[in-house]
Amino acid sequence: MKIIVLKGESNHGKTATLHLIYEKIILVNGGMGKCFEHVGNLKQRDFSDILSYKDKKTAKRKKIAFFTMGDDKKPLEDAIKEYTAQQCDILVCACNNDNFGIFGKMGPGTYKVVEKTIRSDFMPAFETNLYDCYRILEIITHT
Repeated sequence: MKIIVLKGESNHGKTATLHLIYEKIILVNGGMGKCFEHVGNLKQRDFSDILSYKDKKTAKRKKIAFFTMGDDKKPLEDAIKEYTAQQCDILVCACNNDNFGIFGKMGPGTYKVVEKTIRSDFMPAFETNLYDCYRILEIITHT
């Protein structure tokens, strides 16, 4: 399983960005959710799910897992094990800077890190989230 990690500080839009990616795969690319579930604090809108997604290059279906509760180490480690056991092709997850060490145990090429773009006066939150969304969609299409 290839892991795409959106890494950044807590409360800086990682979950909102992963919601955008999830919705784009469903709406634009015909993905189908398998087991959408809210996890953790409902105010944070954290979720997990597995999408069945048709790869346009190979015409094969891929299983893409999403897990946004990256501010807590144990649930993230458990999700990685669970999605590996379910033979997902890709896991897209959020991870805060404090928990990133769990990826150090994995072999080279197992994961790809996308640093969360920080909002500013020149680029508000929605625009940074959309920018990161397209960066990750690009990785998904080439994985």
